[in-house]
Amino acid sequence: IGANDVPNSFSTAVAAKTITHKQAIVLALFAEFSGAMLLGSSVTDTVRKKVLDVDRFQHDPYVLMLGMSCATVGSAVWVLC
Repeated sequence: IGANDVPNSFSTAVAAKTITHKQAIVLALFAEFSGAMLLGSSVTDTVRKKVLDVDRFQHDPYVLMLGMSCATVGSAVWVLC
């Protein structure tokens, strides 16, 4: 989901003193903002329409709710660990 991408990509450059901490923050700001603005709608469209066919769960919406809850908890644990 991208929460760990910036620290992973800039930590080596900052540690090696290739760029300063402020330069890394500015570069990350522009990269994250540009990515969200340029690619955000297509990513959202893919997640919304192409990952899961919700019509299959019309007869049992509780299974869909359980699956979505498990995905949310799993992704939160992934980011925090």
